[in-house]
Amino acid sequence: MVRCTASYSFLRPAADLTQSLYLKELYVSEAERRSGVGKLLMDRLIEIAQETACSRVEWTADSDNPLAIAFYERRGMR
Repeated sequence: MVRCTASYSFLRPAADLTQSLYLKELYVSEAERRSGVGKLLMDRLIEIAQETACSRVEWTADSDNPLAIAFYERRGMR
């Protein structure tokens, strides 16, 4: 059973422009939430972005998902 996962891809917009890391999905099971697993996943994604010379990390969160929005906001992300 998957308890937490993060899937991502790299976006390369055009020639001579930098790439970005796009977070497709970040999932942490309810039982694992508030344990620091989500923060570890985000920290690792940022490290991957830095290691691969990405200029940014992008994602979206549904407006009807206040838990996700609060998670990102606690980390200073909008």
